[in-house]
Amino acid sequence: MSAVLAIWNDIDPAVEADYEAWYWQDHLPQRWELFGRRSARRYRRVAGDGRDYFTFYEVQDLAAFTSPEYQASLREPDEGTRWIMPHFRRMSRSLCEVVLDRGAGTGGVVATLPLTPDEAAARHLAEALAASFDRLLEAPGITRCRLWHTDLAATRAPNPESRLRGQPDDCVDWAIVVEGSSTERVASAARQLCSEAIVAAAHPPESPPIYTLLAALP
Repeated sequence: MSAVLAIWNDIDPAVEADYEAWYWQDHLPQRWELFGRRSARRYRRVAGDGRDYFTFYEVQDLAAFTSPEYQASLREPDEGTRWIMPHFRRMSRSLCEVVLDRGAGTGGVVATLPLTPDEAAARHLAEALAASFDRLLEAPGITRCRLWHTDLAATRAPNPESRLRGQPDDCVDWAIVVEGSSTERVASAARQLCSEAIVAAAHPPESPPIYTLLAALP
C-alpha cells in the first residue's frame, strides 16, 4: 500500500517570495526527509479554477503520518514555519490512500480533480476509472493517472500546526491527478474524465485547475 499527503493552498501575495524561499530551502526537504525520501512535488496553477499551489508527498503508508518525528514537527514547528503559516489561505490538506496509479514518472504538468461521489458510486470508482486511465495513457503527452481517497480519520487527527493558519483546513474526499507534458494535453484529458458519467456525478470542478511543476525531490 502507498499513501500521499496532498495539499492545495493560496498564499498572501505580500509574502509570496518569502513563501517560495521557505518551501524550497526549508519545508520541502524537511518533510521529504521525514517521509523517507520517497517523492515530494510542488506545482503552481497556470489555468483553470482552484487554489494557486498544489503540493504532495508520497509515503509508504498512512502510518508515516503518525511517526514520532512527524508528530513532533507538528507540535513544535520551527521559526520559519511559525512565521509563514498565518499567511496561508484556503488550505486544503488530505492524507490519502493511493487507490489507482497508472503510468510512471513525473509529468511537468498536472490536473487535479477533487470529487465527492455518493456512497454507491464510490464503491465502483476505481473499477470504472481503471480503463479510462489506460485509454488516456495511450494518447501522446499523458504520462500518469492516479486516484486518491482521503482517510478522514487520519486527516482529522489533531494537528497543532494547523492552528497557526487561523482558519480550519479543508480536505477533499477523492482526487484524480493526471500528469503529462503540456497544458493543452493535460487539460484535454481532464475534460474527457469530467465528461464520464461516474465522474460528472461526483461534482468535479467546472474548470479543472492545471498546474506546472515548480520543484521536486528527489
